[in-house]
Amino acid sequence: MGTAARIEEAVKRMSSGDSIPDPDLVKVYEFGAVTALYSVADRLGVCQVIDDIAGKCNQGLPVSAYMLLAAINRVVEPTSKNTFWDWFDKTVLYNLKNMGCWTT
Repeated sequence: MGTAARIEEAVKRMSSGDSIPDPDLVKVYEFGAVTALYSVADRLGVCQVIDDIAGKCNQGLPVSAYMLLAAINRVVEPTSKNTFWDWFDKTVLYNLKNMGCWTT
């Protein structure tokens, strides 16, 4: 939405009947379904179970993170391997990458 000053300016313009300028940039993230699925997996300890079985790698994302991402992708918006990371970048999961499953 912008800074408090920008929101205040927009409200003043709307109140006076002036138009509000279009934003310079808009980022839209998939939120509801991916967050709900991630939350359920986190509460169930899915990543820990996968890491206990598959082991951990010392570079990149853990196997469990890849598995969880692939599962969420298949439920929400199945994509090809070539477009998988494009999908991931447009989800809120990209912003959660330093939490939970990604850091196990």
